[in-house]
Amino acid sequence: QPAPVLPHHFLFHVALIPFTFDDLRMGAKWAAVFFASLAFLSTWNLLKNQRIAYAPLWALGLAAVSEAFIYRMSITRAQSLSLAVLMLGLDWLLRKKYSSLALLGFVYVWLYDAFPLLPIISGIYVLAVWLSERKLDIRPILYSGAGVTLGLVFNPYFPYNIVFAIQHILPKLFEATTISVGNEWYPYDTGQLLENSPLALAAFISGALALGLSGKRIDLRTAVSFVLAGLFGLMLFQSRRFIEYFPPFALVFAAFA
Repeated sequence: QPAPVLPHHFLFHVALIPFTFDDLRMGAKWAAVFFASLAFLSTWNLLKNQRIAYAPLWALGLAAVSEAFIYRMSITRAQSLSLAVLMLGLDWLLRKKYSSLALLGFVYVWLYDAFPLLPIISGIYVLAVWLSERKLDIRPILYSGAGVTLGLVFNPYFPYNIVFAIQHILPKLFEATTISVGNEWYPYDTGQLLENSPLALAAFISGALALGLSGKRIDLRTAVSFVLAGLFGLMLFQSRRFIEYFPPFALVFAAFA
């Protein structure tokens, strides 16, 4: 029996349903605006809960931090909701709402195939806690990992969804030049990046300078956001499709720093 065709963004397709009852072109445009707004609100919620001064202005900075980022947010695709999920996950990590990560991980699997990012962020947080507080608490990894695992197993397309995820992600990470992939899987050249995302780069550099000039010991949230911004920066250098992650996390790092 052949494997079924997998809608690997199933919940994203479900989220599009309210925008399909009238003109589909206008519905797609409104969906893009709505989903991008959720990503902006999720960023604002993170900064507000961390009591960052002028949190609304920092969140509005997302509209100016990168031209390429805004372009990606304006497309009716799942990356806006993916960013909202990651910002919410970081918020729950910093507020130690670890058990909620299980539900978030489950939803993320059904929403978008970038779900491995949630356990990765949880692992970075655990490492930062261990380095800064000398406490090893692996609950964030366990909860987020459990949610992702359950989302993969309790899935109408199991086990084909796991095979698909492996075949979809791994070749593009390690063999992008030997297989036929879209242009978004290749990196920007330096000139393009300086032209379309100068404020994102400036935010990351200014945050690093702020840490150096303050002379204070780096706190947990700043350390986590620094590593995340660096990680997404490295991913962006490998593939331009990660432009939806580096600018917002660079801005969050600058706000914390």
